[in-house]
Order: sequence, then C-alpha cells, then structure tokens
Amino acid sequence: MCIVTWAQTTFSARYSTTIEKLRGIYIFCSEMFELIDDNGCTDFSKPPNDLEKALHQRHCTPYQLTCLFKEFAKSLGMACEIVFGFLKTPAAENYEFKYNHCWLRLLVNKEWRFIDVILGNISNPIHEFVNNRKIQRAENDYFLVEPLQFIYTHIPQREAEQHIIPSIDRLSALYLPLVFPSFFKNGLKLYKFSTALAFLEDSEVYECSLEIPSEVEIFASVVVSGGDPDKAYLYKKMELALAQVKRHKADSTRRIAVVKAVLPVGVDRGALYIHSGSRGGQTSVANVHPLSMMIPLEHEGAQMKYEFAVRHPSESVQRVEMYIVEPQNKYLFQNNDYNFEIIQQPFDGVI
Repeated sequence: MCIVTWAQTTFSARYSTTIEKLRGIYIFCSEMFELIDDNGCTDFSKPPNDLEKALHQRHCTPYQLTCLFKEFAKSLGMACEIVFGFLKTPAAENYEFKYNHCWLRLLVNKEWRFIDVILGNISNPIHEFVNNRKIQRAENDYFLVEPLQFIYTHIPQREAEQHIIPSIDRLSALYLPLVFPSFFKNGLKLYKFSTALAFLEDSEVYECSLEIPSEVEIFASVVVSGGDPDKAYLYKKMELALAQVKRHKADSTRRIAVVKAVLPVGVDRGALYIHSGSRGGQTSVANVHPLSMMIPLEHEGAQMKYEFAVRHPSESVQRVEMYIVEPQNKYLFQNNDYNFEIIQQPFDGVI
C-alpha cells in the first residue's frame, strides 16, 4: 500500500479536524518508529529514498521520519514544509551555524507553528539526558511550537523561516542560551544574561539572572565531562554553583533567581546546568527536576580554588526566602575578617 492511500485510510477516517489529524500523525511518528543514527551523513539536498519501505519497517533516519510526516500531511491535504537549519545540542559547538537538522512548519488557524518529530520521538536520547529517564509517550513540547520559543534552539537557513517579526539575525540566535522544554513550561525568562560572561578569566565568577514564577524553584550545578574519572567524581561532590532567589527592588511580586558558577582548579571547560520544577519538589541535594537551561563555561588564566555555600532544601526552608549576600563561599579561613549579611522574608509576604 502506498503512503498516500495508507495515510488517508489511517488518519482521515479516524480524525475529523486538522488539529486532530496532525496530532494523530505526530503520535504515530513519535511512538511507532525507532530512530537510526545517520552518523552525520544525511544529504539534505535531495529527498530520502525508500520512504515506503521505512513505513513498514518502523525504523528510519531522522530525515526520513521528517519526510514521512510531510508526506502524511500532504496526503491529507495539509500544507506542510520542511525547514533545514542548525539545531543547538548539548555536545555540539553552538556558536557556528552548520546544517545538522530539519523540522516542519505549518500554517494552523492562520498562525505559523513548528513541529519537530525527531526530538519528539521517544527513542531520541535527548529525553534521557534532559529528564534523566526514558520516556514512553511522545514529547508534547515539540508539537505546534510557537516561533519565539523555537528560535532558542532551531535556527533556519533563511530568516524568513523564523516567522518572527522583526526577524532575529543568525549570530544573535546562535548566542542565545541552550534551553529545553521545561524552560518555557515553568515560565522562566531571561532577566540579565550575557554570553560574554561565560568566558572566564583568572578569578572571575560567572553570573546570570532569570525571572521565575512564584510556584517554581530552580537548582544549578556545574558538570565537567571527560578527563580523569577519579577527578570527575570529585568534581561532582564540589559546590561549584549557587542559585538563590530575591525580590525585584521596584516590584516585590517579581522573583529574580541569581545563578553563579565557577570551574574547579585544573579545568578550563565545563557547563552550567540549571534545573527547574514545581516549588517544594526538591527535598534533598539530589536533583529531581528536568534540565531547563545549559550554559557552556570556559576559563583561562590564573585559577582560584573556590566553592559556594551549600543550601539544603527542606520543608521549613520553603516558608522563608533567604538570600545569602555574603559570604557566599563554602569555606572560611582563619585570621580573615568576614561580614555576614542575609536577606530573608516570608515566601507568602505575610509577616
């Protein structure tokens, strides 16, 4: 049976509206196919071969899966186009544009939306990286995504395919931080962020700020990959990041999360991981929230041995928001003068 006949038989009889049909195709492509690594050999300049064979084998390359989705939608009379461009990923060099990904754009209810059936597929290893577990159902956050959310990670070849007015130039898009679905799901917003601050010199400390809703909490850690396994285990036990929340000076209803990070001695590259989730969900130092944001860190020059103060989550701590102004370092040294300053207030504003 050809793709057109198969799609019309499978989806038209079962679903009535355009959204339902698109959703049905998305679930089918995300849950019924296993992705095969193409090892970077995909040729985006021509359509893939053997789509009908892939349909019945139920395993295919990412490019084949995207083209299958397009053919299904086209068979049902829906306009659907493939967008080629660059996907920012945790392991890639994200400051240089290169073709490595494709996704779909559709006009739904007079609005442009994007679908990434590759990232939505349950066999994609990105889910285990972000959520620390495999998923059993299609990832909803890559279905009919708004253009302003996609531009953080998906950079098309042509600016017109961003569907953002005014469009964002490619260099600016490349230097946006790498974020994941929970960033938008939990309502995080960039408050003070500069990519240049991630390139540390001598004793500099990285810092950025996010605005977060009242019902959300964030936690941060620095991950150093590669090198000596014994040292990697030691780095995991070090307090290399600190995330604290304070109130906005002009508007006390706004919560600003200040995140700071350093790299350990002997390390010149690492990454700051920021996790977010429902407030009160974190009850120990072992993180339970999904990854929301990832910032590569680099260091050069003289190095400083430094660790941040440890903040242990607990039920009683949830009632009061405390911000450690100084000292923020973990260790205090003999014969040094210290000023201790802490800002705290009831979380609900009731004294």
